[in-house]
Amino acid sequence: MWKWIAVAALIYGLVGLLVATAPPRPAQVDIPFEQLPHVLDFEHPYPGALTIPRAHTEVVEVSPGQHALQWSFKPGKLQVHSLALPCAPPSPDVRELVLMVKADSELELHIGVIEEDRSLYATLRTAGSEPREIFVPLAELQPSERFSDENGQLDRDQIRHIVLAWHNPRPKDVPSQIEVWVDDIRFEPQAPPPPPDLFMP
Repeated sequence: MWKWIAVAALIYGLVGLLVATAPPRPAQVDIPFEQLPHVLDFEHPYPGALTIPRAHTEVVEVSPGQHALQWSFKPGKLQVHSLALPCAPPSPDVRELVLMVKADSELELHIGVIEEDRSLYATLRTAGSEPREIFVPLAELQPSERFSDENGQLDRDQIRHIVLAWHNPRPKDVPSQIEVWVDDIRFEPQAPPPPPDLFMP
């Protein structure tokens, strides 16, 4: 429980920055909310990334003609680092958040969403040294106890940011730098039901 509270506490600072205007970095542009892309593939200008504490983010070429967002930070004595990306709210029929993730070593990430009222919902996933497509069912996301939601449930039409956070439970055992790559961030709709078996008696 204390670990989740620690993560939520730092993300709270990140959420506080969401109301401010972040200075644009290369390949980042101001995009009106109603024009936000439904897929963040980083092949085009993208809405600005926000980090707490401030960290380096950059669109890099990971293979010929293929780009991803690189998030680099030095843990130091801080146990939690977080990244938030503005997103278009998903349609009512979505069932999961999907994204490609790679890290320079295996690590656990809190992955989730932030609502318009700053309510935070997240869950844990593992990233590895090979690109991995991660599926996060929205029904699996758990609310943070630090943020009170007006109705106590995730409202998909209020989702405004996708958030990733890293928490190190061992402050004395930290790498000098961590690098994470993310790509193809999107919400997927409910899978269609399987076709009827025409050969059933």
